[in-house]
Amino acid sequence: MNRLFYVMNTDSWMHNGLFDNITGLLNMYNSGMQMNTATPEQKEKDLLYPLTDPLMKKLNLTQDEIGDIQSFLQAITASKYRMNRPDSLPR
Repeated sequence: MNRLFYVMNTDSWMHNGLFDNITGLLNMYNSGMQMNTATPEQKEKDLLYPLTDPLMKKLNLTQDEIGDIQSFLQAITASKYRMNRPDSLPR
């Protein structure tokens, strides 16, 4: 099944649940997710210091483009459907 099938029904987003709305998430990606650069001392003391992947770049999307992406994600999201359990099963 496509991972985006329920994307708008599965908040919160990111590995730590930081975003409870898709607009915030899209804005974060749009900004390039810039993080603080580790000082040489931080790198030496903490080998697991979080670094932003060099492939992450600022996207420079307009608010209209972000809205278009949001609309697209909403359009491909399956509706929430729950089948009612029958009172009894046929015998």
